[in-house]
Amino acid sequence: MAVTFPAGVYYIGDLCYVINEKDWEELLEQSGHLGLDFDSDQWFGKFKKFGLFVGSTAHGDGMYYDNRGGTYAVDSGTIGIIDATWPDVNESEIEMLGCIVHFHQDFKVQMPERGLFHFDGLTIDTREEDEEWP
Repeated sequence: MAVTFPAGVYYIGDLCYVINEKDWEELLEQSGHLGLDFDSDQWFGKFKKFGLFVGSTAHGDGMYYDNRGGTYAVDSGTIGIIDATWPDVNESEIEMLGCIVHFHQDFKVQMPERGLFHFDGLTIDTREEDEEWP
């Protein structure tokens, strides 16, 4: 499944770091996943007027890297994308948790298999054994 997002500035990483606990639980309920396990591997939808995508990593929690040298800490077993204007995204506080990416044109997000994420030209492959998150 590929989903097209409009050009803009986005946070990519574990969404549990940028969505407060109350909203995170509401998102899990809305998406049909009452635990931290996104059973269907991936989910796309609108949440409080924001489009987002979230998918399961191959090995759960850990530290993952993208093809550009970015670092992604994962504590919910998932990686996702949400507009950086989401109220809880604070660019100065996300170092090593995820990244802020500026997309200058519409772009596709896809997860062709569990743990392999494509955000236009940025790829995060969690299928390799992850490193332990301290």
